[in-house]
Amino acid sequence: MRISLIQAATIFQIILMVSLFLIANCSTHKTDFRIGVARVNMTPPVHQRPVALGGYGERDGRPATGVRDSVYARAMVIESGGKKCCLVSLDLCFTPASIKEETVKILNEHDAQNKSGLSMTNILLSATHSHAAPEAFAMSRANIFGNPRLGIFDEPLLLETAAAAAKAILDANANLTPARIGIGSAQIAGMSRNRRGNKIIDPELTVIKVIGENEQIKAVWMNFTAHPTILDADFMEVSGGWPGVLATTLEQDLGNNAVVLFTNGAQGDQSAVAKSAPSDYERVLNYSSEMKSKVAQVLETINANQQPEIGMVTIDYQLPEIKISPTFELTAGHEYNVPTENLLPMINQLFPQSVPLAAIHLGNLVMVSVPGEMICEIGLDIKKKLRQNGIEHPVIVGLANKYIGYILTQEEYHKGGYEAAVSFYGETLGAEIEKGIIDAGMQATSKTDARL
Repeated sequence: MRISLIQAATIFQIILMVSLFLIANCSTHKTDFRIGVARVNMTPPVHQRPVALGGYGERDGRPATGVRDSVYARAMVIESGGKKCCLVSLDLCFTPASIKEETVKILNEHDAQNKSGLSMTNILLSATHSHAAPEAFAMSRANIFGNPRLGIFDEPLLLETAAAAAKAILDANANLTPARIGIGSAQIAGMSRNRRGNKIIDPELTVIKVIGENEQIKAVWMNFTAHPTILDADFMEVSGGWPGVLATTLEQDLGNNAVVLFTNGAQGDQSAVAKSAPSDYERVLNYSSEMKSKVAQVLETINANQQPEIGMVTIDYQLPEIKISPTFELTAGHEYNVPTENLLPMINQLFPQSVPLAAIHLGNLVMVSVPGEMICEIGLDIKKKLRQNGIEHPVIVGLANKYIGYILTQEEYHKGGYEAAVSFYGETLGAEIEKGIIDAGMQATSKTDARL
């Protein structure tokens, strides 16, 4: 049978289109894009030895009376294009430098030749900011002051927490399998407020959905901005607070051994708005349930078909000179039982002179780390400027890698109050560190092949 030139051309076009489709499909589902996740229980044995709870100086170092819900270390390792990065979420109030240092030390002991490809510079470790988790200052080797309101240094607690974080990282790295991701966000009204009396809030919820080889959800990463202070200083049981309950119950709903990581944003002046209930813990349950439904709605909108290259940078940022706020004695000085005349040497010992600023570029998302409690106004400005540079989903990951206290604008610093009292690097810190964070975010994009 003979065919005409027109028929031949038509057949050639069909073959070409099919070939291009197959090539495109193969490039969409790259075999070198892999994700591994893991969850490790890091709840200390509070019935075997005293373990102080963190988050409130008023607890005066009193030990936990029990465990209301377990606290976890959760890790996600991402590999693409020969690069790796690792996100770690800890159910803690914040992350003193000692936790990451000890975690990496344990990793090095288990992986002396660094076959994992993970190190201090490509691990982003953050805290959810639970105010009912074990005392974070008790896990700081710099804490030599014996002040129960700051937490008495507890070597076993530090080593146990770091061991849990390291195990989560190692397990996640050992479980790397092909995956796809999608990213979505939504504005969540009525879930947060500005506790300093301003109207500025950040209601954005950002979610990463990870689909595994079995076409089921393998992991979820979510970011929202609100203090987990629904549980007050009178609550004396270990708890992950609303972020911990949210992550754990969503994991149960998803099944399939899914792991859910939560990171907090620029929450320095943001509080959760929880409805009234017979007890504070019931308020936590209700708030977590409401937030879980919001996350589920965003998950429904996400088409997880991306396998992007990744870019990660960590820059060493030199902090301004330490300065003590004149409002310290009126607020934080009383809470933490620290006379003003003793404060400067204590702060110089407890807080660092430099911090790592990390940024991860993943598809149309850039997450930037903040080593403390940044107020929302600065966080929103960082997001705005990253969006102006073409980033669709900019995300603040607060309480990351190290802890330097509160980060305020010059105007808010001079307003005083608790947040200004525990801002230890002067009135210019907010404006200066913002520049460093944006620079890290843009450097991460320049190190990425952003193919989707």
